[in-house]
Amino acid sequence: MTFVRLYPAQNMNEIAQELDRAMKHFFNSDTPAAETRESEINWNPRVDIFENEDAFGLTLEIPGVKQEDIQIQYEKDELVISGERKREDLQADVKRVRTEARYGKFRRAFQINTLIDQDGIEATFGNGLLHIRLPKAEAAKPKTITIKAGK
Repeated sequence: MTFVRLYPAQNMNEIAQELDRAMKHFFNSDTPAAETRESEINWNPRVDIFENEDAFGLTLEIPGVKQEDIQIQYEKDELVISGERKREDLQADVKRVRTEARYGKFRRAFQINTLIDQDGIEATFGNGLLHIRLPKAEAAKPKTITIKAGK
């Protein structure tokens, strides 16, 4: 009798990775009206999104990208961050043996369904991290209503 060894954890990991790729493709795909076609996008930087009563914050991991190669736009409740990580030119006597980093254009778009104070949007960039702060407009902030005694 032959025993076949199954590794269900490994198979589940492969299924989870495939599902993750499909979900990323679905949620990160651009609308047809977008200026940059999906076929031109080479990679999507990872992002962390934060929120408190006063603002939203985003941190994008974009190591190797120069500040002048990053564009940030906010229009009609949509924040769009795009740019390009350019591959460094090598000396003539040097060849690439392996490349794991992703190069080329990137684009991330986020729908913001809260009123934002557009004049207060700030962005800082350092150590490969892009930090964006989107302050909420006063009308979007929670307000406590005091109840007065009735007559």
